[in-house]
Amino acid sequence: MSRLVRLLSALLLLVTSAQAWAQGTLVIELDTKPNNAQNFGFSWTPPLVPPLVNFTLDDDTNATFPNTRTFTAVPAGVHRLTQNQPGRWRLNALACTGDTDNGSVIDLAARRVAIDLDDGETITCRFTNWLLPSLRLQKRAYIANGTFNFTSSNVDNNLSLAGVQGNATFTTTAIGTTQRFDANPAAAGPQDSQVVAFGLPIVLTELQTPGFLMLASSPACTYTGGTLTQSRTLVNDGTTAGSFNISAFTPGDTGSTLVTCTFYNGTQANLAVAISNATTSVTSGTQTTYTITASNPGPGAASGARLRSPVATGLNCSAGPISCAASGGAACPAGLTVAQLQAATGVAIPTLPSGGAVTVTLTCTVTATGL
Repeated sequence: MSRLVRLLSALLLLVTSAQAWAQGTLVIELDTKPNNAQNFGFSWTPPLVPPLVNFTLDDDTNATFPNTRTFTAVPAGVHRLTQNQPGRWRLNALACTGDTDNGSVIDLAARRVAIDLDDGETITCRFTNWLLPSLRLQKRAYIANGTFNFTSSNVDNNLSLAGVQGNATFTTTAIGTTQRFDANPAAAGPQDSQVVAFGLPIVLTELQTPGFLMLASSPACTYTGGTLTQSRTLVNDGTTAGSFNISAFTPGDTGSTLVTCTFYNGTQANLAVAISNATTSVTSGTQTTYTITASNPGPGAASGARLRSPVATGLNCSAGPISCAASGGAACPAGLTVAQLQAATGVAIPTLPSGGAVTVTLTCTVTATGL
């Protein structure tokens, strides 16, 4: 009986010794986008098993902390590792390779992995973190300055209007110049807003300001150091001017992770041209006078307006005379001539604000026969 007990004890000792000597290698890697000096702390769930110790990694060229930590001669078993979450960083991916029986369990939301290390395995686990981008809202108003309201989603409450999260009011002060929205005027220097989360779209919508339109020339949003999947919609229906919808954004290894969206606006004008002649009948060889009025009832000013009165059969207007009068803050073309008015491109009206009008008086000779 004693011999049997000694034999069983020896077998148990052999099994225990084999288990004690079963070991492998663990490699922990950190990848950040963009590459950055931000420190990330990693901790093992107690009790710590030598040679495992808690450690810090970063992903830059500085030698203070590495981006990889290797542990050799680690006893076989399940080892649980958790990464902390600094500031605006988000763990986007966590993957392990080298686990031959796929026994490791990853919890991305908890930033944790339970590594199932078997004898002789080398398991590499990579933690990939993305830095949430900042959002810069910009505006360029042509012809006139104005006040513009915006709504947004997936943007923090620094982009605020009267304390309502995700909204903003932007008043331009320099016509034709790109201006930057200050998300926090109380802080020193213009401040950008912050994107709240990856995996959610960024939607910026401009509400329509009376007298202004969102222009088709508004450029696409840009992402310094990353790539965007986006679309732009022009509406201009009296309620909504238009919007940018960024459905996906992926940071790169370098760059400042800044998303910039710029809205271009022009004033909304309604041009009208009227021509009249007080004479009901004319005789060949006589003169008759026409009054041509270009007006803009608004509500926005008109830019680039041109007035043209082409050559008409049966009339010779080349000798004029021609004159011009302006009202409502409008301005007549300087040195107006009949040739300019009748040219294929017409004549430019330098200023035609809301409520303004330009009236041209033109005298012509009737050349039609039989009258």
